Amino acid sequence: MTASSPGIAGKGRDGTDIHTAARLLGVQVETLRKRLQRGGIEGYKAADGTWRVVLDDADMQAPDSAGDEPGTARLLAEIAEIREQAAELAEETRRTATLLTDTRAAVDRLQRLIEAIQQPSADPGRDEQLRPVMMAVLEYLKKTRE
Repeated sequence: MTASSPGIAGKGRDGTDIHTAARLLGVQVETLRKRLQRGGIEGYKAADGTWRVVLDDADMQAPDSAGDEPGTARLLAEIAEIREQAAELAEETRRTATLLTDTRAAVDRLQRLIEAIQQPSADPGRDEQLRPVMMAVLEYLKKTRE
């Protein structure tokens, strides 16, 4: 299987354009060009000046230059991308859990405050003391709704 002129390899054999062949083999176009130059795969230069690759079943199932099955590089790239997405989701989940914990703590504090306010008081100045606290609670609630 070697790169050759159209008079030899191209005669009577259909070739696949180099981009499609690279995709089918699971390799980069440049990798396929190098294989053509080294004679590792059969191909020819068509009349229009483009390289055509002659693929057979053995080419479609042959290991790539690293000894891996065809398409392994593409799959490894997809795995790396999925791992990156998983890491981003894990970080987002951590941030969400922290916000949820903080919100629960704030709700607990507000609940205790509401319970304390609802208790009858013998102190007439209590309402004036609680006014700033209640205003702060109202401001907080307004901010969390925005």
